[in-house]
Amino acid sequence: MTAGFMNVKVKICGVTLPSQAREIAALGADYIGCIIEFSKSPRSASRVRAKEMKLEISKFRHVEIVGVVVNMPIHRLTSLIEETGIRVWQLHGNETPEDVVRIKELGVEAWKAVTRENYAQYAAVVDILVVDAMNPLHGAGGSGRNSDWEFAHELVEAGYAVVLAGGLTPENVRDGISLVRSSIVDTSSGVEVRPGVKDLSKVSQFIASARKNI
Repeated sequence: MTAGFMNVKVKICGVTLPSQAREIAALGADYIGCIIEFSKSPRSASRVRAKEMKLEISKFRHVEIVGVVVNMPIHRLTSLIEETGIRVWQLHGNETPEDVVRIKELGVEAWKAVTRENYAQYAAVVDILVVDAMNPLHGAGGSGRNSDWEFAHELVEAGYAVVLAGGLTPENVRDGISLVRSSIVDTSSGVEVRPGVKDLSKVSQFIASARKNI
């Protein structure tokens, strides 16, 4: 097994059902993404639902819920962190580097979706850079389109921790890992029955493919 495949972690994003969060954790995912209070996404969940999901996976010590937010004001995010207990946050909007610093001062881990044009602003202040394909409907992720794998690879080569997202499926995730060598691979629409409801068979296939020898 190559180092890239041996160390890769898996994030299943856009989960909306606490029962599915538990089942996905049991299948071996490392991260479960919950999009919180973003009405433009069909995968958005309430903060109450996010807290329920966090409780559902509490016995799986290897699994983290990732709260995904888009341009959420700091005061709202502060209360959200306190209410849910989620310790990893993915920022998917126009948050500034200063916003990221303030969020990290709350004692949580911060991931940030970036582009070729803006990544340098965030590289020194975030924990992980997320390379995703932007959704033309609302500017965040969840489009089902492939992201810029070459850009993601360049970031990895430069020494940054990277989440590869955008258009990944059980069929192409190994190709993405082979090229990019990212720390984490992230899928949402690639393992769905419909937005927010996952096909657990595809989730299992995705996790197995991401960790399979090549």
